[in-house]
Amino acid sequence: MAASLTLATLDDLNRLLPMVAAFHAEEGLSTSPEHSEAALLPILQGSPLGEAFMIGPKLAPIGYIVISHGYSLEFGGPDAFIDELYLRPGVRNKGIGGEIMQAMCERLV
Repeated sequence: MAASLTLATLDDLNRLLPMVAAFHAEEGLSTSPEHSEAALLPILQGSPLGEAFMIGPKLAPIGYIVISHGYSLEFGGPDAFIDELYLRPGVRNKGIGGEIMQAMCERLV
């Protein structure tokens, strides 16, 4: 895989927040930095309800992906979905998103 995935921790908060802000701006979401930080903190501290992964080098990530965990009656047990997937504009259209999706599918099975 061209881009590695690393589970994000509290130490990654300051690298994640600018990317979250960029993603939300692109999507036209009106979230504040405080809102984003409050939403990220539980999963960066190990909440079983979600995980955030840094895409690319841990100290200079090219994106992130957030997985939310839940429970489905329809499927008879735990489920997960991609809540957010962001790649910096300069690395888009190079197949990295597809690689990340494949890696997440393999991880979540």
